[in-house]
Amino acid sequence: VLWPVESRKLIRTYIARDEHRDGLGAPVLIKHYLHDLGDKDGAPATALFAELTRLTHVRHSGIVSLLDYGCLEQTLVTAHSQLPGVSLTQLCEMFSKRQEQFQPHLAVYIARRVLDTLQQCHTRRGGSFLHGRLTLGCIYVAVTGEPQIADFGLAALEDVAAEAEIQLGFFQTRMSYSAPELTRGGSASPQGDTYSVALLLYRLLTGSN
Repeated sequence: VLWPVESRKLIRTYIARDEHRDGLGAPVLIKHYLHDLGDKDGAPATALFAELTRLTHVRHSGIVSLLDYGCLEQTLVTAHSQLPGVSLTQLCEMFSKRQEQFQPHLAVYIARRVLDTLQQCHTRRGGSFLHGRLTLGCIYVAVTGEPQIADFGLAALEDVAAEAEIQLGFFQTRMSYSAPELTRGGSASPQGDTYSVALLLYRLLTGSN
């Protein structure tokens, strides 16, 4: 681990290097979910580990790769590829500081690329993938110009962390891009992911949700 990036109540993020790759060590992003997983042999934990194992084999230009995962006592640690780039949250903040509107052509380009990636995930041979909790913070624009989606398979843990945050505004920010059925305890679906992209596009074009 090289340095901490962000620390929230139940999620801590670090920049690290994988010393087994590329000689000097390839950069990776480490996330430590401090929520107690409970019984590791129970159905929820088993389902989570199975999904994460499948995700470690997925390599797609539109997805932030999950390189590996493991447990530290009763908590989950994940390692993701780390590419230079900025999140949509950071891009929105940049335009806001400049008192400029988010560029419409850029917003539409990002939405179209994200939808294309989701379509491939939803229809993937060998098993589809759903995201379930798309937000500005989990979509990154890499230096290559390709939007990338992060945190596949981790929506449930992200929700637990969000609900535990002291400031209600953080929870509202996450939920405000979710399909209505998810806020009522429903399951993630391809339609729900698409709905979230529509809300994200609206946010980029108008500056509000």
